[in-house]
Amino acid sequence: MTTSEQTELLFTHDQVKLESLQLIWLNHQIKEPITNIGVQQNLSEIINDIHYFSSWDECHQHIEKNILTTLLVCSDIFDESVYSEVHHFRHIHSIYMYSTSGEDKQVYFQELLVKYSKIKRFYTNTEELMKDLCSAAESIICQIFEPVDETQSTTDNFSSWWAGYIDLLCHLQYPDGYLKRLINTLKVYYRTKNNNKKILDDLDEFETTYQSKNAIRWYTRPSFLFPILNKALRQRNTELLFLFGIVIQDIYKTLNNRFQENRILAEDSQASNLKVYRSQLMSKEEIQRLKPYSDKYLTVNCFFSTSFNRSVVEMYSDPNNSQQVLFEIDYDPRLLSRPYASIIDLSHIPDDDEVLFMPGMEFEKLDFLHDKCWKWHLKLQYSSSIEFSYENDDRNLKNNVIRLKNFLPSYNTRANDVDIIFRKLIELFPNEQQWISAVKWDIIGSHQELILENYPLAIDNYKKAIQLWETVGESNIDAINEIARIYNEIGYCYQKLADKNHDQSKKYSEAVVSHSTATNSDRTGSLNRLSEIHLTKSKIGNTDESNENVLLAISFKEKALENALTDKTYTGHYISECMQRLGQLYELNYNYDKAIHFYKEAIERYSQEREQYVPTLIYYHEKIVKIYLKVIKDYPQAIEYQLKILQYKLQQYELKPEIREIRDIQYNRNRIMESFVELADVYLEAKMYILARKTLNDTLILYDHAESQSEYGKRIIKNIHDKLKNMPFD
Repeated sequence: MTTSEQTELLFTHDQVKLESLQLIWLNHQIKEPITNIGVQQNLSEIINDIHYFSSWDECHQHIEKNILTTLLVCSDIFDESVYSEVHHFRHIHSIYMYSTSGEDKQVYFQELLVKYSKIKRFYTNTEELMKDLCSAAESIICQIFEPVDETQSTTDNFSSWWAGYIDLLCHLQYPDGYLKRLINTLKVYYRTKNNNKKILDDLDEFETTYQSKNAIRWYTRPSFLFPILNKALRQRNTELLFLFGIVIQDIYKTLNNRFQENRILAEDSQASNLKVYRSQLMSKEEIQRLKPYSDKYLTVNCFFSTSFNRSVVEMYSDPNNSQQVLFEIDYDPRLLSRPYASIIDLSHIPDDDEVLFMPGMEFEKLDFLHDKCWKWHLKLQYSSSIEFSYENDDRNLKNNVIRLKNFLPSYNTRANDVDIIFRKLIELFPNEQQWISAVKWDIIGSHQELILENYPLAIDNYKKAIQLWETVGESNIDAINEIARIYNEIGYCYQKLADKNHDQSKKYSEAVVSHSTATNSDRTGSLNRLSEIHLTKSKIGNTDESNENVLLAISFKEKALENALTDKTYTGHYISECMQRLGQLYELNYNYDKAIHFYKEAIERYSQEREQYVPTLIYYHEKIVKIYLKVIKDYPQAIEYQLKILQYKLQQYELKPEIREIRDIQYNRNRIMESFVELADVYLEAKMYILARKTLNDTLILYDHAESQSEYGKRIIKNIHDKLKNMPFD
């Protein structure tokens, strides 16, 4: 709100904002233009931010600084320069010209209308103007409920940015009155849409009875909340979801508390391998995406309601509908993941035996069956829990928003979604605008670097982010951390452009390590960053400088590993990756014994994890085989680890009976043949020709005459025949 003597608020009302909308009234005189009190009250219920200006300069400054969607009412006293200056602002939705001069300016208005499409109408009657403003405001509010792209999808790719956005909403600190903002917006929408008395009555009850502890009861109740919230989730309606953030957070907190308690109980009782069911209709396009030849994993976009009782699920399904899908989900209650829990005692419909999963849950597709309807067998996947436990709310907020950097720079993120997310964050936390804008520019830079590979533009955006972080303060640990990391990103961009720029990142990273308020996580992250900086510098210097930088990279990585091993917040996955990285660094330093040691340590640590990603284990073993085979010439050891690789690949690409798609069968068969050829190549390198010949002949016996051989498979078979033809005998 402006406090100038030349600016006053038109209407009195409570301080609960509705969705991102302001009205600006530009008049040369300071006076109340509203004569109809009823119209005034209707408008003030819809638009909270209403400002009155008599000075164009002051009005212009306000428009530049406040990026809310704006309705502008302008007196006909002002000349065309006002319209030409204001028309280009993206957040100016529409302009209404009204008469205060008493002159007939219809001809002048028509001339302006041709030039400036945002001008809607010329008014001489204030009451008509106010009614049109009410209508326009209602229309703008309703637009967030009805996105241009209305495609709905329950599931998504495994690495979707949407799950990260839901995490953000679950951890934001919503201001007092935020729930009131949601309720008022919903009332405007439902009153405008169909004036449904039942829904409006439910909203009144929701307003008086809703509490965090009964969020799930409201969600499961047959009312307005369930359909509109899940529709917004399935449509990825970013703006509407932000409005529902406080309800999503309340459901998350309830599920998370139960989830953590249940994990402890499951660990104590060694409970495992539970099963739940879900039935729903899906579009043909989404069913096609679910098939096995697409991604092996999936993420759910919305709240995922399931039941322990299969008969309950089947009661709601139509087995003869070709678009009916039945999910059978296995899960280990000891496994770390996003939260889920039984809500039988919290649900409005307790007889459903419901288990509710949060949006963003990650599943592996095990197999499927099509018999009249589709049946999918899923398995819950391991995923790290998202918690922030810094010493103050400010750091928690910063790290919650900064975490978006891990998700938003992706191929399927729409630029408009990024704009909406950060506009909403700035509206919610106006005092944090500088660093929130810094994160936005950082994400835009990352998108330019990683997705579009436009390095000069990425550097420009990264520098904008650094400038904004520098305004936060040189002693702020988060600012130092982010400046160090972004300079490092600039360094990578320059490296790709045959330049280097890591010194600034090194300076700020070292400042983090020695900073008195830095946490173990801050220091570990900076030590890892310093290791990567010196690794990069080793690639662009002379031999002596290169060796020195590799040794420094090793030193910093070992310190990072030491920190991680003493901190229970670091998972076995993280530690094994750190060990593997040390193996690579020692390999660069030609210290192959140390390299093999850390690769083996990485395998041992990773093998202890309940959830293992087979390609990771294969990769670690391949690093060891390469050293034993090509460098040390220890052929028995190379063969031992290559045989382990073969076993992992046979496990990964097993031709199970449920794999029926030809392309899936061909793909797995080709991978298996390649694995036997790789083993034969190791035997050949060791001059064990009998074993090499036997391995290749056995492969031909199994696969040479297989049905529906792909062109790539035929090339593998030809390669085997060529190897046998050219192979010497013992």
